[in-house]
Amino acid sequence: MSRRLNVTDRSTGIRYLIDTGADVSVIPRKNCQGIRTPYDLQLTAANGSTIRTYGQVTMVVNIGLRRDFRWRMIVADVPQPILGADFLATFGLLVDVGRKKVLDRTTSLSVDGIASRDQEVDSIRLVSGN
Repeated sequence: MSRRLNVTDRSTGIRYLIDTGADVSVIPRKNCQGIRTPYDLQLTAANGSTIRTYGQVTMVVNIGLRRDFRWRMIVADVPQPILGADFLATFGLLVDVGRKKVLDRTTSLSVDGIASRDQEVDSIRLVSGN
């Protein structure tokens, strides 16, 4: 079984992969509605392939930690929404893979993660602009 964890947004039902190896947080086009702001930087998967982007959208994420997280996600050709290291660091969230939990350092609350049964998803890297 994979050691990757997922959490579900309590408001939207969107299931996010928690990926500490992803530089940025991304969401597939199918999961976002509304106006997107442009995004000029390039993303690559851990395997080196380029990931197409379509802009950014601000999402309000509620994973059950008694506070909402407002975050600008990159809209991209990815199979699953990902909460990356940028999101986790900004909001003081820690991942405990052994106990399958996401811990909130601000509130001292935790939420149970769901072990991933899906195929592996490559981590995402931000490529600096030229």
